[in-house]
Amino acid sequence: MFRAAVLSIVLALAVGQNATLLCRVWCDLQAAAASGCHHGFDIMDGDQIVLPNYYWRERTDAWLHRVGLRDFAEAHPHELSGGMQQRTAIARAFAVDPEILLMDEPFSGLDELTARTMRELLLEIWLETRKTVIFVTHNCFEACFLADRIVVFTPRPGRIRKGVTVELPRPRNYEDSRLFELSVSVTHYVTGKQVS
Repeated sequence: MFRAAVLSIVLALAVGQNATLLCRVWCDLQAAAASGCHHGFDIMDGDQIVLPNYYWRERTDAWLHRVGLRDFAEAHPHELSGGMQQRTAIARAFAVDPEILLMDEPFSGLDELTARTMRELLLEIWLETRKTVIFVTHNCFEACFLADRIVVFTPRPGRIRKGVTVELPRPRNYEDSRLFELSVSVTHYVTGKQVS
């Protein structure tokens, strides 16, 4: 029940303002705590407190620090750049410690330099957490840089056209010619052209 309620809130806010959910929720929690309302923010399992409300402040601070946004914890979405909003989205996603993380084209609206920085940040965090990430992208180079396995789909109706295992060592380097060659092959699979 709790997971469903939180998921509904996260999805509604992510669609409307994919930015500072962690920051804004924490401000709301602080205001509630100051007014003496504590019980609604403990996560319970039966009668046992599993995650007390103070835990969320520590966790939020740690993740905002990890993505370089601790100084912007009180900022509103319109006060953040696109890259800062994406870093907040990454912090929000990892802060709840999911077993599986779905990222649907999170960097597609960013300029290439910011997107590159975000990909490198995501990989750093992934190397630390080893969470399963399902990453949706139309950028073949991005897929090759981030993934261990790439699944290429056909146009409507979406069917699996090809599975590609990325056997390049980590950490990956943008300048690695093997990465470029693999991205060319994946692009051919995506476009339906024969790989020579």
